[in-house]
Amino acid sequence: MEGYWNSYGKGPSVADVFSKANFNPWPDVAPDHYHHMVSDLAYLGELGATAYRFSVAWSRVIPNCTGDVNEEGIQFYSNVIDNALANGAQPYLTMHHWDTPQACYDRYQGFLSDQIVTDFLEYAKVLFDRFGDRVKYWLVQNEPESNCNFGYRDGKYGPGLAGGNSAKYTCLRHSHLIHGTVVQYARANYASKGWKFGSPSIMSYYEAADSTNSAGKCIRNLV
Repeated sequence: MEGYWNSYGKGPSVADVFSKANFNPWPDVAPDHYHHMVSDLAYLGELGATAYRFSVAWSRVIPNCTGDVNEEGIQFYSNVIDNALANGAQPYLTMHHWDTPQACYDRYQGFLSDQIVTDFLEYAKVLFDRFGDRVKYWLVQNEPESNCNFGYRDGKYGPGLAGGNSAKYTCLRHSHLIHGTVVQYARANYASKGWKFGSPSIMSYYEAADSTNSAGKCIRNLV
């Protein structure tokens, strides 16, 4: 959505590298939200929206997985938050939407290593420090199961690893550890803020062909 995947100090993510290698043409500019953010978010006010969910790209904030913070990236997301609030919408900040910095994957295979928990927390600390004065709602990871299914089990999304269920469940383990570690840190250090945390998930919907038999009753209990 933002476009400019390799501009303004941003480093490559696993999504960038995988997509550029597998999709032709590759939309470098995309919808160009990076340059049209102000006019895009003006629609929030026009439509009377009271909430705005958006994603921060880890590799735009910390391009090399760890280390130096990209101040251009911080300023961009700070402006997103300010414009959302100015248009009457509370920002819901998603920390990770399947776009781990490629540097994390190159060093230790991303979500297959315990190191991802440590590095993600350091990334989260930057977001808390820079945006916590205005953001009340934090979504730590978008659909972590999708990230693990398609990125690590099936090889259909970045990083493109077809590692089967072993890779999937290792990825999920670290996803849960990330969520718990980030939330525990926030509660221990920012309790007075009253922040709310969530993790958007996917689910399967089942509808029985015959809801009166034993199989139908079993399916109803899954929903």
